[in-house]
Amino acid sequence: MIARFVGGPYDGVELDHNDINLYCRFTPIGLRKFVLMPPLADWKAVKKGDKTKEDQFDMLLSYDLVRTATGMTAYFDDKAERLSQASAEQRQGTQVVPHVPFTGAYYKCMRGDVDYLALEKVGFFPVTDQKGREWVCHAVSRDEAENPNILEQMYPVVEAQGKAHEQGFSRMGTKVSILHCESKEELPAKLADILD
Repeated sequence: MIARFVGGPYDGVELDHNDINLYCRFTPIGLRKFVLMPPLADWKAVKKGDKTKEDQFDMLLSYDLVRTATGMTAYFDDKAERLSQASAEQRQGTQVVPHVPFTGAYYKCMRGDVDYLALEKVGFFPVTDQKGREWVCHAVSRDEAENPNILEQMYPVVEAQGKAHEQGFSRMGTKVSILHCESKEELPAKLADILD
């Protein structure tokens, strides 16, 4: 699972759980989870192996790791105030998992033999991903994206793909993906990660 860092020196960095285990000090405190990062000036040395996450640094940067609808987000914890609060709440037995407001939007994107089904949706738009592949996308509700009935959603695609196959028009199948983005501008990069 990918964790996206928000705020502070590591703003915009994305690390998977292996990277966090290798290069960062993962610090669970009761129900809460924090990642302690070396100063940004030392980050390359840690990743290269010239330094380790256990080395003594002038300071460590605290990020509050929170599960969201689309993965994990690490929020910059300036002055480690969230970390201190979580420790105090754990001692007092009053700790709760923080609520994070939903931002951005979900997009359903299709490419392949029956991507024309997306053209039937209101507000569809084309996207060329960073690999040069053409997609047709449209916004979907949070309820549809987070609580999908997969069989119900996929039935029209499977049915249309079957007809295309029967009539000899099937070339590549059809890819369908639902992605969360803060803005549409993120779609070309995120769609490029989807395998053919």
